[in-house]
Amino acid sequence: MKKQAKIFVALVLVLALTASLFSAAFAETYTQFKDKLLEAPRILFQHKKTGLKLGDLPVYTAPTPNALRMANSRAKIDTDRDFYMAGKTSDGWLMVRYDPGNGTIRTGYIPPQYVRKVKAGKLNYFVNIPVVAGSQINVTDDPIGGRNFFHTIQQGESFTILAKYTYNGTWWYIECTVDGGKPARGFIDRQGSKILPGSNVDDNLNQEPVTLENIGAPSKSPYGQEKIGDIIIAGTDKSSRKLVYKDASKKSTQITVVYPTVSYPYYGTTTGRNGHTWYYVYVEEDSMWGWVDSEFVR
Repeated sequence: MKKQAKIFVALVLVLALTASLFSAAFAETYTQFKDKLLEAPRILFQHKKTGLKLGDLPVYTAPTPNALRMANSRAKIDTDRDFYMAGKTSDGWLMVRYDPGNGTIRTGYIPPQYVRKVKAGKLNYFVNIPVVAGSQINVTDDPIGGRNFFHTIQQGESFTILAKYTYNGTWWYIECTVDGGKPARGFIDRQGSKILPGSNVDDNLNQEPVTLENIGAPSKSPYGQEKIGDIIIAGTDKSSRKLVYKDASKKSTQITVVYPTVSYPYYGTTTGRNGHTWYYVYVEEDSMWGWVDSEFVR
């Protein structure tokens, strides 16, 4: 029996050591964490000018019936008027942004049973990045006016980043828990929020808190290229924005834009058919990689 006990203890120790080594081998680095933040997808809403003609429907802050529901659990959207929708979750919740008529904007989800016949894109691009608050952070469901803060995340509290929203202002879209454990989704200001990586990152609480000012640029491009430098788009604050293309050609797809006087990191260059140098850049606001013609560069 003693021999069997010793074998059992030894086996437990071996398994514990293996689990520890396995965990260490797959822990993310701080650089990988920042890369994920930088390339978090951007939420896009489409205007539904004619509404859905389904009357008043309930709205929750997250796609689950257990989630926080605003307006004392009576939040609803009037679908007979115009509103904005971003798409459906895999289980059919429709993400919407709407005006409840009180001078603020709200964002949330309509339950699947009410919108089964509504055609919308898939919200299958959200990421799941565990983070820790490096300071107090206010959460709102109004990413347009930045009003209606419904929760304050305390320093040291954990939450999850799902996406970014940069149409008006600059926001992280996040999920947190409120009121004793209810899930809720909302927006936090990227400009003023300090965040640390979650426990899946080595030495997470001793890393430098990430802010929009120090987030930097991706460590590598999708092709494995390291950053070469930065380009500044020519013009003044009043100049028109310039196009970014999928390929180094103005005949390719236009995928996003860059703005005069703003700096963008680049990871490669090539010579286009027009004889110009083209720069392979990352546009963080849109989480897009593409090519910029040197005729637009200082």
